[in-house]
Amino acid sequence: MKHVITLGLLISALLANSAHSFEVAVDPVPFLLKGYSLSIAQTFGDKRFEIGVFGLEADDDIHGNDNFDMEFEGFGIKYDHLFNHYEGVFIGWELNFADVTYTHTKSNEVFDRTVITTAPRIGYRFVKNNNFTITPWLALDILLYDGDKVESQGDRYENDEVQLFPSIQFGYRF
Repeated sequence: MKHVITLGLLISALLANSAHSFEVAVDPVPFLLKGYSLSIAQTFGDKRFEIGVFGLEADDDIHGNDNFDMEFEGFGIKYDHLFNHYEGVFIGWELNFADVTYTHTKSNEVFDRTVITTAPRIGYRFVKNNNFTITPWLALDILLYDGDKVESQGDRYENDEVQLFPSIQFGYRF
């Protein structure tokens, strides 16, 4: 919830600036995983800045670590270079911070950690009726920090050092 409040404050700061466009977007994938994803963005010429909040719950079928459930909430910032056009191919970079809770399902032992990732990204933005946006993208998440080890009864949770992260956002441009 604290990340949603942070997003609200950032929205008001972005709205105070004059810009070429302002948009709001959601990523539907976290909603399928008992989560959420909401972001706001502003475009200045061929540069796009985005701030978002996200969260989800995942069991070992999703993350691949046996005997652990995982929940996280976080926020991220993104920068995209648009090549002098809003619609079409873009490249960018992102930085994400998440508060993660790992629960060992056999012992119910709980571990709270902070995870920080960064990623180069590439995508394509489709614009329909001048306002509705569909943006598939692919990031190469690089783990920067994941805190102390998470280990219980011989089971250990391992975060991937590098992983591909495909996603899609649906948005509205004002």
